[in-house]
Amino acid sequence: GPQTGRMARHLANVELPTAFQNDPPAPAATPWQPGPSPLGALYGAAYGCLTAEDLRQVMAMPGTTGLRVTPWRMFLAEGARFAKTQRFVCDSEDPLLRVQACPGEPKCMQAQAATRSLARHLAPQLQEDKTLHVSGCEKGCAAPGPSDVTVGANKGRFDLVMNGAAWDEPVARALSETEIKKKVTG
Repeated sequence: GPQTGRMARHLANVELPTAFQNDPPAPAATPWQPGPSPLGALYGAAYGCLTAEDLRQVMAMPGTTGLRVTPWRMFLAEGARFAKTQRFVCDSEDPLLRVQACPGEPKCMQAQAATRSLARHLAPQLQEDKTLHVSGCEKGCAAPGPSDVTVGANKGRFDLVMNGAAWDEPVARALSETEIKKKVTG
């Protein structure tokens, strides 16, 4: 229904069971970067998504003995030698590693516009230290918190939130795709 959303909103009204609160979280690990590693080849997945064909390609890489998914929208092809490919993010400077985008239309029934093509267009325009979230609706499923730039679809148009999340107050509303591209890329 209309009240579905992020876990943080749920936890604002319901406490976690005591049994879930025994151990403090582990310290954050240093994010891995695409490239060779002692364990195999590390590749990024744009928006954290891989298709079945992508997985077949990874498993067909010479030397691959297994596949590990990381918390950084990357995966490790265990035992494989790193080789650049167009299919995956291979460069640690690739702006797609700083972009989050939900599936958008037509893959999500709640999305109000296509998201990933817009995200791909905006990504190269981002300043090196900025993050981008492109959301198909106000839920903001692809990003659990604020981004430097958040673009949210709203009835086929786009709202712009700076230093916030999809559900925050926009600085500009109801922009066309052309207008949002100009605003973000500046």
